Amino acid sequence: MKSLLRPWSLVIGCVLLLALLAACAPGASNTASSSNAPTATATTAASGNAGLNGCPTESPPADAGTKADVVVTFTGAEGQTVTLTKGQTLEVRLPAAMRWSLSTQGAANVLTPSATNGWYDAGLDNCVWHFVAANQGNATLAFGGVAVCKPKTECPAIAVAQDYDITVH
Repeated sequence: MKSLLRPWSLVIGCVLLLALLAACAPGASNTASSSNAPTATATTAASGNAGLNGCPTESPPADAGTKADVVVTFTGAEGQTVTLTKGQTLEVRLPAAMRWSLSTQGAANVLTPSATNGWYDAGLDNCVWHFVAANQGNATLAFGGVAVCKPKTECPAIAVAQDYDITVH
């Protein structure tokens, strides 16, 4: 029985190694989506070391300096609960060292995303998303991140998740 398991272990190990290498390849992207809401697709920025980040958008939009009513950051906790009132702005800040993707549930009627979202803020070294609480209700913003690696370097197999459960009154 042991002799039958060894070849399969080698095959599984090779498949995992190939998946890891593909995830860290330049230009690789991870996308998670939901059918009822806006989705951000993350790709690795291509502008040298300063731009080596996992933000979907390299440059901030013209209104990036607008102060948000509520700011949430990455904690690594299972989920954070955020309560907003209609018209308030939510800002999500996630570490730029990860390549981020966003999946939403119920957000289409509750939150209005900024036209340009997931931009790189060099001062914070974070990826930033803005949402306006448009209507009363509940929504979930589920972010998934994988490590961003320099081309042709060893890449750790790190994946993280950060969820925000939003209630708008």
